[in-house]
Amino acid sequence: MGLRDRFTDAVGSFLGGALDIASESLEKAVSSKQADEPSARGTGTTAMTANKARVPVPPEPSNEDPKGLLYDPFALIDQLGYRDRPSGLTYLTLRQMARRVPTYTAILQTRKNQVANFGQRQKDKREPGFGIILRDDEASPTKQDKIRMREMEDWMLQTGSRWVPGRDSFKTFLRKLVDDSLTLDQGCFEIVRNRKGLPAEFYAMDGATIRLADVPPGAEAQQDPNQVRYVQIYDEVIISEFAAHELNFGVRNPRTDIRVNGYGFSELEMIINVITATLWAFEYNTRFFKQGTAAKGVLNFKGTVPDSKLDSFRRYWKMMISGVGNAHRIPTTNVDDLQWIDLSTDNQKMGYADWMDWLTKICCGVMQFDPAEINFNYGNSGQQGQMFGTPVEQKLKHSKDRGLKPLLDDIADWINQHLIWPLDPYFSFAFLGLDAKAEDQAIDLSKKRGEFLMTVDELRAEEDLDPLPDGQGEVILNPVWLQNKQAAEMAAQQDQMGAEGMPEEEQPTDVLDVAGGGRENGGDEFSAIFGDGEEKSLPAVTDLKKSGPGRAETKSLPKRTVKVYEIEL
Repeated sequence: MGLRDRFTDAVGSFLGGALDIASESLEKAVSSKQADEPSARGTGTTAMTANKARVPVPPEPSNEDPKGLLYDPFALIDQLGYRDRPSGLTYLTLRQMARRVPTYTAILQTRKNQVANFGQRQKDKREPGFGIILRDDEASPTKQDKIRMREMEDWMLQTGSRWVPGRDSFKTFLRKLVDDSLTLDQGCFEIVRNRKGLPAEFYAMDGATIRLADVPPGAEAQQDPNQVRYVQIYDEVIISEFAAHELNFGVRNPRTDIRVNGYGFSELEMIINVITATLWAFEYNTRFFKQGTAAKGVLNFKGTVPDSKLDSFRRYWKMMISGVGNAHRIPTTNVDDLQWIDLSTDNQKMGYADWMDWLTKICCGVMQFDPAEINFNYGNSGQQGQMFGTPVEQKLKHSKDRGLKPLLDDIADWINQHLIWPLDPYFSFAFLGLDAKAEDQAIDLSKKRGEFLMTVDELRAEEDLDPLPDGQGEVILNPVWLQNKQAAEMAAQQDQMGAEGMPEEEQPTDVLDVAGGGRENGGDEFSAIFGDGEEKSLPAVTDLKKSGPGRAETKSLPKRTVKVYEIEL
């Protein structure tokens, strides 16, 4: 080993030992400081834990693949690049069921109209619509933010960067999306991006033609934005491929079952038995009118009756009792024996009324839908009687909270993830006016809130109105609060005026001091001038006020004896 090598090793050993010593000293100092400093949440072990370095949120992504199975590994043997939906009901069958069952058709059409009602810009906060809002709820939009919101709303209304004749409006887009979501549980739309990679246009897609691609294990961890995630098939042949940012595959009812391959669970699949029973009952009642008879009964003449007499009786019967003019007339005949055979059936047995009602309630229950929305008012059937029934408006509100609100939230989440946040992550898309109240209800609520919760200016701010001038709106419309405020203001004014006071020489002299010739000398000065006076006893005096400019004082005097002098002027 040469001299140069030995020198290098020596220097390295020296520096390494010095660095080790410095590192240990630094760690001891930091640990001692953390142990001494109290935590904001406590002391002792809790304080030491709170003072440790916190892990950043979100943590850095992992490069490891998940160990568990997310999909069925044996479901891809006979497929060609995609995972199929394992179900005994095809997409075509689900759509035919939705069209053939009147109850489900009414529910579906009602939901589509309700959601489409939100496909317009909200003009008034009491009307349904959509809007672009700040993602931070505590922030207030600036003038530039409002302009940006308006531009994004216009873009949503025309479903693209520019208006094109024949392109779906936002209302039409929502109707198509809701139809596929409630029928197939696959709300799909394609996002067309511009040269900068930003969303420029979006189109509703046929959910029945979209399948999940055969994504290799660990594709999510690789975070490849161009990885094929969805495919579109036609006649079992792949015709298009989409990455995750190019198509929305909306599922409202996800499942962890590995055998479903990531597909949802449609409401029609949940109530397949109810749908089947409804179709059978509906078909049974329909065939009664198609193949059955409407005659109420048959007249049976016992014995042999010639055809001529039978034809004569038929004409006589028709002439005597047919029509409104022959109502309640009694026909007569001359035969040995006449028998009436009743062919009418019980209406309850023919219509299966209770059975159909029960099927309708089950269908509406799974759909989170109140039957009153499709004109089936069952009241409190099957429940204990109540003195006052629930208003229809309250039932409809509960139905919208259970069924419509979750649907709107899912659609808004899909739009934010694929359209709004890629454009500007500081804004969000939201459906507004779902809980909007009528004008009179809103006024009554504002009055109640103004009596104990908010000032007049705060209520005006909610209506986008300017505050009242000179602080007139900084009050709560409560008589007790107003009285307390006025009393406090008056007390403050009196304290201020009393503190100012009045000069000592300007204060008035007590009238009793003058009348008595002075409190200290007993009135000798008056006796020397006016002679002896007459002594009189005065009762006790209370609340004797001695007033002056800007001053008020109360004084109480006990019972005392004074002299009264007569003076001639």
